[in-house]
Amino acid sequence: MIEILESRIAPASLVLTDVDGDKVTFTTSSGALDNTLVTKTTTLDGAHTVFAVDMSLGVFADSNLTVAVKKGSGGDGKAIVGHIEAEPNLLGTVKITGDLGSVDSGFGTFGTGVALKSLTVDSMGRYAGSAGYVLKSTLRGDVGSFVVKGDVSRVNLYFPRGVDSISIGGSLIGGSADGEGSISVRESLGKIAIKGDVRGGGGKYTGDVVTGDNLGTVSIGGSIYGGLGDFSGAIVAGQQHAATIAKVKVAGSVIGGAGESSGVIGNRTLDVSGGTTGLSVTLLRAIIGGDVVGGTGVESGRISGLVEIGKVKIKGDLVGGKGDRSGIVGAGAELAGVAIGGAIQGGVGINSGAILAGLGEAAGVGTITQVTVGGSVIGGAGDHSGLIGEGDGIEIGGVTIGGDLAGGSGMGSGSFSSANLGKVVIKKDLRGGAADYSGSVLARFTIDSVAIGGSIFGGAGGASGSISITSTNIAPGKMNKITVGGSVIGGGGFHSGSIFDIIYGGGGGSSPRLDIGSISIGKDLVGGNGPNSGEIDNPGLGDLNSLTVKGSVIGGSGAASGGVSLRSGIAGIVTIGGSLIGRSGASSGGLFAAHFDSITIGGSLLGGESLQAGSIFAGSMVADGVIDVLKIGGDVRGSTGELSGSISAGNIGLKLIGGAIIRGTGTNSGKVS
Repeated sequence: MIEILESRIAPASLVLTDVDGDKVTFTTSSGALDNTLVTKTTTLDGAHTVFAVDMSLGVFADSNLTVAVKKGSGGDGKAIVGHIEAEPNLLGTVKITGDLGSVDSGFGTFGTGVALKSLTVDSMGRYAGSAGYVLKSTLRGDVGSFVVKGDVSRVNLYFPRGVDSISIGGSLIGGSADGEGSISVRESLGKIAIKGDVRGGGGKYTGDVVTGDNLGTVSIGGSIYGGLGDFSGAIVAGQQHAATIAKVKVAGSVIGGAGESSGVIGNRTLDVSGGTTGLSVTLLRAIIGGDVVGGTGVESGRISGLVEIGKVKIKGDLVGGKGDRSGIVGAGAELAGVAIGGAIQGGVGINSGAILAGLGEAAGVGTITQVTVGGSVIGGAGDHSGLIGEGDGIEIGGVTIGGDLAGGSGMGSGSFSSANLGKVVIKKDLRGGAADYSGSVLARFTIDSVAIGGSIFGGAGGASGSISITSTNIAPGKMNKITVGGSVIGGGGFHSGSIFDIIYGGGGGSSPRLDIGSISIGKDLVGGNGPNSGEIDNPGLGDLNSLTVKGSVIGGSGAASGGVSLRSGIAGIVTIGGSLIGRSGASSGGLFAAHFDSITIGGSLLGGESLQAGSIFAGSMVADGVIDVLKIGGDVRGSTGELSGSISAGNIGLKLIGGAIIRGTGTNSGKVS
């Protein structure tokens, strides 16, 4: 018996000649192309033929298409296919040796089935636009692999369903018109790899990769550049539903442009006023090989997720720009960890060059687990630029700075701001700037520990170069441990270069306790020109467990500068290795508390030129206080100021003074009582 084999139709081919002499062969797996289905135009310079392929007839359903080129003399070995029209048919495998302008396949609003099993081309959009073809593709259905060996330039790729994978061997390049050079997937995209750059253009939404749902892994071999257009140069998800981005890896940098939200990874916008659609994005991991740099556009040059962010690693710098919230890492609620290999530099824009949490609908409430910066954190001209934290409801687990924390000319620039702050390590200096609270470590309720390898320098701004709890009448607070390797030096601003607790605002009821644990200063505590500068200060209710100053405590020209003031609290063990020295500021270089457990001064007590400068006072407005133990290795010397170089207490227990007691010219100066 003879078995009848399945009938097969051999692939149909059509051979056409390019203007440059190349032989171009079109092969389909079903159906036959002819000169009416493959039409020809030429580029504007007349150097190339641009072909258009019509596969919309039913005979081409599920067909494969191959466009191969045999190089002729003078040819470049590449074909230009301006457009493939396959709607309503689904396509199988499409391979083109050369450039493709656009392809349409599938049927229905969003499509059913597999609109395209796979596509492999050398480039997209490089030449076809010059022949008048619209560079927009719509693939109505699922898409398997989508491979472009070179650049995707000015092409708008729209996938109404999902895509397994996209590979671009060159760059994704935006154009001057809105949507040019964009990849838009309405559902989920499994993975995308772009070996070159993602470059935003002059139009809105150019140079973009956008998904409606989840986005898997993203690999960029070059950099991401925001453009002139708003939302250009972006990798974003969640435009339709709450979404997750699994991982984004950029070998180069992320650089914002002039457009709003240009040069962005994560979510399209930080504005939550319009609801949650397109905003509920969780970014699990981001790795940037270079820098993240803000541009002139608002919210440009940023990494963000308006639900939460896992871990972010930036090997270079985080730099703010002119735009507000430019050059930032920002989470809607939780930020697991940020590691910056270089420095953080605030810019001109508000909140620029910053690491922020609490940007979602529950504004000001969030968590930052850990921040590590290899270099310095430096504030800029913008308010709250170079900021880590954001608001009163932020919890920060820990921060490690390899260089300085330094304020700029913007209010609160170069600073930390949170409700509760964990372990802080600043390996060099804390430096205040020109504006209030610049170069500061601030919490509302608790600070676990702050270790500064260098010194604290107050600036011209109020509370600049300071460590503080600034609470309201809500709950008690405490600083547990402060360690400074060098000196604490006040500046020109009120409370600059100081460690203090203070309560702001009303609210009724009694004030909560704000306590300070231990403070250790490796060198001197020095007052400046500003009132209460270079001071350990708690003007409300609260105690100080211990203070160790290995050098001297020296007042400044500002009132109550360079000293300790606990107006209603108990000071535990106070140890000064050098001398206690008053200066021209009233109460400068002094120790004031309701009660002292012990005071030890290795050197002398030296009064200053003004009231109570260089003095020790135990008591309150309504009662005399107690000093349990007082030890002074040298002299007690008064000066020209009233009560300067004096010791006043209702009761002094053990009193040991190694030197002389010398009265000054000021009233009751140099007096121990």
